[in-house]
Amino acid sequence: MNFRCCLPLMVAVLLACHGGGRAPEPADATAATTDTAQENGIVVAALEPASHASTSVIGYATVVDSSELFSAAAQYAAADAQRRQLAAQVDVSRVALERQRLLNADDKNVSDRAVQEAAATATANVAAMQASEASLAAIRIAARQRWGATLASGAIGQVAWARSLQNGEAALLEVAFIGEGATPPATIVVRSGGGGERAARFLGASPRADARLRHPAFDYLVSPAAEFPIGLSIEVQGRSTAAAAGVLVPARAVVWDSGVATVFVEERAREFTPRPISAAIRAEEGFIERNLAVGTRVVVQGAQQLLSARHKPAAE
Repeated sequence: MNFRCCLPLMVAVLLACHGGGRAPEPADATAATTDTAQENGIVVAALEPASHASTSVIGYATVVDSSELFSAAAQYAAADAQRRQLAAQVDVSRVALERQRLLNADDKNVSDRAVQEAAATATANVAAMQASEASLAAIRIAARQRWGATLASGAIGQVAWARSLQNGEAALLEVAFIGEGATPPATIVVRSGGGGERAARFLGASPRADARLRHPAFDYLVSPAAEFPIGLSIEVQGRSTAAAAGVLVPARAVVWDSGVATVFVEERAREFTPRPISAAIRAEEGFIERNLAVGTRVVVQGAQQLLSARHKPAAE
């Protein structure tokens, strides 16, 4: 065989042998990675903006025992009754003193001693009335410090809403809202102990702060009281204005790592990094989070599997 004729054939054979051991690369590397993640039970989704229309948890409420408020109102009423009685005695003693002075001036029809005794009685009555007024002021101040101006004045004045609260027809809610500097709405919707939704009416600002959120608290009135036992903690539902600045994290993406709400973020293909979230603003579908960007890819299936693997002891 002619060597020149065989040379092209030999080159073709060598090239075929050199390339035969290499597997063809996939046309779409991203698709291959996604398929592998799905085979391992890991599903990733991009976060979307939270909707303004989404109903979310905007605060937390606690049903408060108002019996102390009405005990203070009863003390005030008793002290006020005593003050009125002493005021009447002051008026009587002043009239008596004036009469004694006139009689004493009219040819000593009464003695100087009688005038002095009448003056002492009038002075003592004035002092007793002033002490009663000071006691009244102290009770009012203590009630305002403990319950705020609206509740204290309403209970002392026995306004309509206070009577319904005292009679057990309505319950008192102490509410704190999630957003800093949130303006309390005139009406909020709360879920009762029986699961039904009830409207609660704003009364006034509370002098206390909520222990969980460390935000100022506000007082609301809700009825019927039978559905709101004292000590019940409930969520306040509403339209959250905070949604504009956040993304919606699906509830299935959140795992709890030592009490901290956590999501696994896909930083690179098949590389998942745990990221804590606040979980402060709840929505019907999950949580509204401000510290994650729109489009962030998080694990929505298999997060618990990743968490378990993260805490698995290293092999010896």
